[in-house]
Amino acid sequence: MAHSSRYLHIEQPEDLMKTAPRSVKLSTILNTLKKRPISATIGFLSMLIPVVIITILIIVFSSLGNDVPSVDFDQVHSKGTSKTAQVIDIETQYNISINDVHPTIIHYTYDNNGQIITSKYRVLEERKIENLEIGDDIEIKEFEGSTIVLGLNLTILV
Repeated sequence: MAHSSRYLHIEQPEDLMKTAPRSVKLSTILNTLKKRPISATIGFLSMLIPVVIITILIIVFSSLGNDVPSVDFDQVHSKGTSKTAQVIDIETQYNISINDVHPTIIHYTYDNNGQIITSKYRVLEERKIENLEIGDDIEIKEFEGSTIVLGLNLTILV
C-alpha cells in the first residue's frame, strides 16, 4: 500500500538545517555584476580605496625610520676608545617636545684610523649644549662604529 504518498510531507526545522548551502557559479555572479555595473563599480572601489590608502601609509611610515643610529650606550661606554670629534652641525627638532624641551641632534666628524666618519647624537640636555657651537671639539667614545658623546645622555625617542 502506498498510502504514504497521499500525505503531504512537512519539513521540520532540523531537516532545513541539514541542507547544504546553494553553490553559485562564477558565471552567475559575473552576469549579475554586468546587469548592475554602477553598483559593482561602487562596491569594487569601496574595497580598493582603503587597500590603496593603507599600502601608501605603510610605505611612507616604513621609510620614515629613525635618523639617529641606535647605540648600545653601556657597551660603547665600557669598551669604547676615547676620541676627539668636531661638531659640524647642531639641529633642534622643534616638532618634538619632551617636558617642554626640544631634542637636539649634534652632527660631528671624527678620525677613525685615517678614515673620516660622520655621526650624530640626539640629546635632551639644553643647559649642557647651550654653549656648543659648530667647529667646537667634543670628546666621544667609539666602539665598533657606534659612538657616544661623553658628558651627555643619549635621548631615545620611540
